[in-house]
Amino acid sequence: MKKFTLLLLATVLTFVLSSCSKTETVEPAASIVGKWNGFEIGGIVNTKTYKVLPGTAVKSGTGTISIKPFVYEFKEDGTAIVGTATGTYKLTNNKLVFTSKDGAFNYDVTSLTSTELKLSCLKLTKKATDDYDISTNESIISYLYAAYATLGNGGSEAEVTGSTSLQGTIYLKK
Repeated sequence: MKKFTLLLLATVLTFVLSSCSKTETVEPAASIVGKWNGFEIGGIVNTKTYKVLPGTAVKSGTGTISIKPFVYEFKEDGTAIVGTATGTYKLTNNKLVFTSKDGAFNYDVTSLTSTELKLSCLKLTKKATDDYDISTNESIISYLYAAYATLGNGGSEAEVTGSTSLQGTIYLKK
């Protein structure tokens, strides 16, 4: 009986050891650290999505606005350069907060890979007969990105002002 128990134990141990597979290499999660080039800005107006590339001239009212190329740089020490603004950033649970002398700007990170970063700005909502409340820097940026993307893709100012929700988006690539 003692030999049988030892044989059974040896068999189970051999089975357990042989069934262990080689440890797989898991690629670490993508990091926001680095220099990101603005690929396009966008907007979601009601449920329609618009995108416009930097360098595009957008007609607005009686004038034309040129969407300038932009760069976001996030450093390991927690500092950042976002366009022409400098400040600090914190990334927690797909929420990015960039703080500069102009205040805190909150973004949702909708996608982050080693080569692509997509951010969503503050979503604005209103009743059809109201105006959007763009009293904060954060809301102004979201409104302008959505409006520029809409106008740059054949949409109209009436479509922007008559919408009941809009949200600016930012697409960056390394």
